[in-house]
Amino acid sequence: MPYQMDCEKEIDEKGALCKEWAESGLCSLHRPTMFLFCRKTCLCDGPSRR
Repeated sequence: MPYQMDCEKEIDEKGALCKEWAESGLCSLHRPTMFLFCRKTCLCDGPSRR
């Protein structure tokens, strides 16, 4: 079964760093790493909304 995001319950493992990383483009440049540590920021909030 594929992973399903629950954006209401999702948290970022790296907290405030995720916002900074997303703004510098890491959500698209380093997808596997960002999926592990910053799922909410990269997949729920979306870097383009920052």
